[in-house]
Formats: sequence, C-alpha cells, structure tokens
Amino acid sequence: FTPLLPRPLLAQPLLPFRLDDAEWSSTWLLTTVADYYVSTLCLCGVIVATDGWRVGGLWAALCCVLGSAFACLWVVRRLLQRGTLRLAGSADGAFAYD
Repeated sequence: FTPLLPRPLLAQPLLPFRLDDAEWSSTWLLTTVADYYVSTLCLCGVIVATDGWRVGGLWAALCCVLGSAFACLWVVRRLLQRGTLRLAGSADGAFAYD
C-alpha cells in the first residue's frame, strides 16, 4: 500500500478537503478502502494463526465482509477467553525482550 500512496497524493492532494469534487472524493474513498483492507488482512493473519483455520477463518471473513466492529469483537473475545492479547511467550510468561 505504501508504494502506491504517492499516486493519489500527487493526483488529488488530501488537503484542502474538496468534498464537493467527485473525483477527489472517489480517489480518497478508494485509498481509504485499500488502507482498511491492508491492515485488516494483517489482523486476519493473526486471527487465523491463533484460532485455527475454521474459527479463525470465520472471524477473518467477518472482519473483511462486515468491518472493524468484528475485529473489535474478536479482541474482546480473546481478552475475555484468555485474559491477554499476548500471542507468545515463555513458560513463565516472560518475553525474551522483557
């Protein structure tokens, strides 16, 4: 995504906002959607890696199709089930960089 960002920035600068310009609005809508899906797919990788293909795949599909509310629900679910968002650690719970 980052290598592609200069194109809309040069073609349709973000500031000043031009909400009455359909081309400007379209450019930034598509840029925002691309940005959302890049970050969502990264989170989906974490979800599938921690919850497995079946459950994680369902949560990933929900995040991709129905939006960030389901990403937030997954975080809340993980906190309630495991009490942490940690993904890995040693047997005593300490990380190598602690």
